Amino acid sequence: MAKTYPRDPGVVVALLMNHVVLRRGDGLFLRAGLLHAYLSGLGVEIMAASDNVLRGGLTPKRIDVPELLAILDTSPGEVPVLRPAAGEVVTEYPVPVPDFALTRITLDGDPVVIEVAGPTMVLATAGSVVVTSATGRSWRSRSGRRASRARTNPLSLSRVSARPSSRALGAERALRVVSRHADDSP
Repeated sequence: MAKTYPRDPGVVVALLMNHVVLRRGDGLFLRAGLLHAYLSGLGVEIMAASDNVLRGGLTPKRIDVPELLAILDTSPGEVPVLRPAAGEVVTEYPVPVPDFALTRITLDGDPVVIEVAGPTMVLATAGSVVVTSATGRSWRSRSGRRASRARTNPLSLSRVSARPSSRALGAERALRVVSRHADDSP
């Protein structure tokens, strides 16, 4: 870290933070005011609508130290890791806020139909996923590409396979993020 961010005090601060190693599919919920960072791997960060992102270091972007110190919660505590049950097709990640919901869907066969409770984003995290709305409109969400957005209820998600043996490479997966605010724009 010190080589990547020379002379950055965030390197020292990182030594004071909880070090958590996540496995594929694990999640974390961190309330507002908690300093966090990820060092390697792929992470999908979801937060409530806000215009007050503050950085604490390890970035070339602006760091507002006085404001960060004013809102930062430095209380010690455990980091609750959300570990879903293995083998579930649809997994809900419980979050203690009304702003959003997070669901993981593993597509390994038949399409999965999900109910939508507001503006919804679908992000393919492996393979390609076809999203079909209640109106019959379909679009493809590919891993590593932008998320698809939808409002219609229900949605059908199905995997795209070029050949039947693609299961050996791993089932397609999608994350569904639902905003619980009906007035949010998709």
